[in-house]
Amino acid sequence: MKDYIESGIKELFDTNKNVIVMESPKMELGDYCVQCSNLRDNNYKNPIQIADYIKDNFDDKDNLFSDIKVVGPYVNFYLNYDRFTKNVILEIEDKQKNMVHLIRVQGSHYLLNILQLIQMLNHILGE
Repeated sequence: MKDYIESGIKELFDTNKNVIVMESPKMELGDYCVQCSNLRDNNYKNPIQIADYIKDNFDDKDNLFSDIKVVGPYVNFYLNYDRFTKNVILEIEDKQKNMVHLIRVQGSHYLLNILQLIQMLNHILGE
């Protein structure tokens, strides 16, 4: 998710500047936030102006956010949990053959390779 936000902002500003996406420190501030000071350039000098621009123009093409709000020089992203959950399930199903392996043990008993499942979930959640 952090990569999705970062690439969307980089595309919006046509920049390679470092975009730092953090998990919000408080639930009421959304799920992720971006501090906009490091995005200043000749066109945008005020971090609050940058935050407003991101809020108004961020292309959430996958509809992963229920809301995007500005609080001072921060942009706060609120996950659309219905859409996010569906995407996670679809991605798990799509990558199931490559990431989750059932190991046959003694006839009809199967064990799930838990380490691969954890790696898959970490990859999907972007951690």
